Amino acid sequence: MQQSKLEPKLIRMLITDVSHPVTQSTIESLKRTADDKFYIVGIDYTGKYQECSCIDKHYNVDFKGASEYIQTVKDICVRESIDLVVPWTDDEVFWISSAAADFRQMGIATLCGSHESIKRTVDKGSLLQELRKTDIPVPDFDLVSSPEETELAAYRLGYPDNPVVVKPRRSISGRGLWILDPNVDLMQQSNRNSITLSSFLSMLQDVKNNRRKLPDYMIMQYLPGDDYSVDALALSGEAIFVIPRGRVEWVDGISRICEILPNPEVRSMVVRIIREFNLHLNVNIQFKYSEIAGGMPLVYEVNPRVSGTIVANDASGISLFYYGILLALNRKIPPRDSLRARQLKMIRYWTESYIYKDEWFEP
Repeated sequence: MQQSKLEPKLIRMLITDVSHPVTQSTIESLKRTADDKFYIVGIDYTGKYQECSCIDKHYNVDFKGASEYIQTVKDICVRESIDLVVPWTDDEVFWISSAAADFRQMGIATLCGSHESIKRTVDKGSLLQELRKTDIPVPDFDLVSSPEETELAAYRLGYPDNPVVVKPRRSISGRGLWILDPNVDLMQQSNRNSITLSSFLSMLQDVKNNRRKLPDYMIMQYLPGDDYSVDALALSGEAIFVIPRGRVEWVDGISRICEILPNPEVRSMVVRIIREFNLHLNVNIQFKYSEIAGGMPLVYEVNPRVSGTIVANDASGISLFYYGILLALNRKIPPRDSLRARQLKMIRYWTESYIYKDEWFEP
């Protein structure tokens, strides 16, 4: 069904963490599907910025702590006359949402929900603790803070008869995730995130011996069933669009092969979670099906931000990223009953982007 055209405008937008592997494809898709034009400023604080041809200007930022980060972003926003800030990682969503009122006073919108709702979801351990108090099913898990607690929790959760998963309570794109598998062959493994419990405990002990702080992390059941990553758009706790994606294959938490499917079961659960946590604008919720729960989908992650594979929704006919931008800017989006999402399979391949320099040499 054809979408009604909106009045074109130039939106000056700042996007954080532009070194993320999917930034370029996401921005290119946004520009193809949106009715508006964009001036895009990218920032990166890793010091490993990967130049992106679809960004108009970029900054490598250096900071110590959240308050300095926020001030740096504010300074760039003023310099570049930014209309909207799009935080890309959990930490940045947390920091930017804490200063949303300051940005509003500066006439700058932020693509994130309330700081309170984000506090309840970015910590994966606290999130599962809250969900466990409801009738929304979650995997069995423990919050751990030492090698000794990790070992006890792993055996309680079924190791070595079954693998278990360890991951930081705050992370993005699968960073820091380990599958503790007693059968892994460390010399032949294809999954570089798999490791034995004894090897993982040895790593933790090395951290302690070097007097480095262990991150807050959790350990939970390994769920081998179908994986769903659901993109949604919400308005103050009420779901507008909910689009499930079955994840077939992924690398470092980023989908390489996925399918957009209707799946009313997970859609219904997403609507409940959005209401329970008063989520706002773009969110991503992840499920695993498991026979342990009688074949029910178990929620294991809620990301109160744009997901790494939001581009798949553009291809299906629902421009969730663009609609989130419009809502953040208090502009109208097409009514839900005027749109349809097309089922599809996405296969992501490596591609190349070139930034040419006006310099030549004799080959």
